[in-house]
Amino acid sequence: FQERNIDLVKKLKIVLTSNHKNLLICVLNIWNNKIINLEKSVYWFELHHILKHSHTWKKLLSKNQLYGDAFITRPYITIQDKTRSEAIFAKLKSIWKDKNVVLIEGEKSRNGVGNDLFDNVKSLQRILCPAENAYSKFDTILRSAFMVDKKTLILVSLGPTAKPIAYELFLAGYRVIDIGHIDMEYEMFLKQAKNFVEVKYKYFNEINARNPDNCTDEEYQKVIIAVIT
Repeated sequence: FQERNIDLVKKLKIVLTSNHKNLLICVLNIWNNKIINLEKSVYWFELHHILKHSHTWKKLLSKNQLYGDAFITRPYITIQDKTRSEAIFAKLKSIWKDKNVVLIEGEKSRNGVGNDLFDNVKSLQRILCPAENAYSKFDTILRSAFMVDKKTLILVSLGPTAKPIAYELFLAGYRVIDIGHIDMEYEMFLKQAKNFVEVKYKYFNEINARNPDNCTDEEYQKVIIAVIT
């Protein structure tokens, strides 16, 4: 869902190798035998990834830096031990509890629609971006995001483009979190699904569900503050 772009590659390297106070960079928790905690299909995928790309990770990561776990937004389908999934989702939801939130997302992602993921926020607004190749609108997305009040918590769910967007917002003084695939992971948890399944109204690249039905829900429509095409 994102074509190769050299400028995006450069920005991702800048983000990954940055080391700022109050900025937590998260990476895949697949080192030191942590990979054995993953579900079988994920295990084989990540094992292949390690064999092919570990040398690149070694060049980009620092042993002197503390990293977060990128699997924090995938605490259900991805891992074998699902006994803590509910508690992890509860902790994640506590991050935005009673906060004014702006969600920057793909136009077909519809994070939180049809579930209670963001039911506890004080307010929620949405900036919709292209579902595919969002980086082509990077500057426009950023300009729209910079119009948001800095007291607002910004959540970004926009594939690779989310990383440089979140980074620039952080540098500008915003509190911002890349929430990745948390909504679809939460949907699978609610359904107690064994594998990824389609969810009505939602784009889901991992199972090639790229043409979901339009969402005409009034509550969803009225919180959209910008549409970037």
